[in-house]
Amino acid sequence: MSPYAQGRILERVQANPEIGQTNAAYIEDLVTRAMSFVVTYCNLSSFPEYPDAVQELEDAAVILVEAMAAKRGVEGLASATLPHGVAFTEAEIDPRAREILRGRRRLWR
Repeated sequence: MSPYAQGRILERVQANPEIGQTNAAYIEDLVTRAMSFVVTYCNLSSFPEYPDAVQELEDAAVILVEAMAAKRGVEGLASATLPHGVAFTEAEIDPRAREILRGRRRLWR
């Protein structure tokens, strides 16, 4: 994960005093695993727009974490599971991020 994405994630998590350091580390780890999954299993490096694709995915990951930090509702929305037992739910996120995730990863059911 780039320093840009990591910095934005930590900034958002730390801005919410109800989220402790343990949760902050868990959220960062979840996003890092999600990004590793995308690069490894979707083979983004085979696409000529690889740098832009990674930047878009990092932005989408940051938006997801912002939604988690804001404690937005997740009723009636889809979920996804990554390898090693990491699971997460699609929150009320910016439609742009949702389209990036669906278009690049095909992870949401």
